[in-house]
Amino acid sequence: WKRGCLLEREGAVAEVVESYDARKIQARIAGKNKRDFMTIIADQLDSINAQYEKMQVEKMIPCICAECRDSEKPYYYKYSDLQRRIDKGKHEVECGKSYEMVNVQDLIDDVFNEKMSDEKKRLVKGRSKRKVFVSYAHKDKSYLERLQTHVKVLSYQGVDVELWDDTKIKSGEKWGERIKEALSIAGVAVLLVSTDFLASDFIMDNELPPILQDAETEGTVILPLIVSSCRFGKSNLSVFQSVNDPRKPLSKLSEPEQDDVYIKLVDRIEELVGN
Repeated sequence: WKRGCLLEREGAVAEVVESYDARKIQARIAGKNKRDFMTIIADQLDSINAQYEKMQVEKMIPCICAECRDSEKPYYYKYSDLQRRIDKGKHEVECGKSYEMVNVQDLIDDVFNEKMSDEKKRLVKGRSKRKVFVSYAHKDKSYLERLQTHVKVLSYQGVDVELWDDTKIKSGEKWGERIKEALSIAGVAVLLVSTDFLASDFIMDNELPPILQDAETEGTVILPLIVSSCRFGKSNLSVFQSVNDPRKPLSKLSEPEQDDVYIKLVDRIEELVGN
């Protein structure tokens, strides 16, 4: 469909439809394990929406009172409001349609499995080569920005690829968790290697170990891009073929020559996405 789709999982079928004019996406599920399936769909939509910094999203939960349960147009509650009620010890809420009192936790539990572990969500979503994680030192941000521009061209040429780096983290978010989540689903890791990269405590202690582990156990493809002169050849990363000759890092090349290297990298990403 142009504005919707049918999804299936473990005996459950979900209809997900976008209403552009009403600015809403509605998901309806029938079959077994409905709550798990809805939890996964909502988690995926949250990940997509998180890419747009100014987008404000509100989850709506249908009422389960006797009048609304089988109605095509039940009363809806804001999920965030239900969560606040629980936090404040309020266990019931009035239906705006029937005026019956409904248990707040029952409303949430009817839709979501909030006890579903992040690990189970990760396994369900799976690792995808169209999701590309970029690890870089902040002093090399100019190289990241040029890479972002080259990868953006792919989207306009019909290539479904999602580049993720820490600039996607919004104010107030737990950055450690966001990086961990991005690493858990990325099938490709681009490393912008420099002396600052190799000297970064955070990269060496937090980002690089799971990337290397995933390369060994999950098949994550590692693409080192040498951005400035460094001891890449003496590091444990040298077992991975770099995109460019370490003796000719981007910093030593002219702008047109740099673009040639970026295009080579983007071509490789396109090749991986197509496999």
